[in-house]
Amino acid sequence: MTSLPETIAYKNHGGMYSLVGLSDITAVIKGRAIFIEVKAPGKESTLSIPQLKFLQKATEAGAIAFMATSIEGVKQRLKELL
Repeated sequence: MTSLPETIAYKNHGGMYSLVGLSDITAVIKGRAIFIEVKAPGKESTLSIPQLKFLQKATEAGAIAFMATSIEGVKQRLKELL
């Protein structure tokens, strides 16, 4: 778990008891829920249906939820959305 001022974040480790489709990274930044599904560059098409549905439902619920392939992409996206 990582903690910065006004931020808490952790890596979700999938397993047989975890929520299907739950994103790799869960965070709260300044009160906003953030979910990030991490894919290797060039592997964007490997986003599964449960992962896609989770990101969509989280977004509909008011969270920031997206797929990223680099830390630069995460920084840019958060800059745009926060």
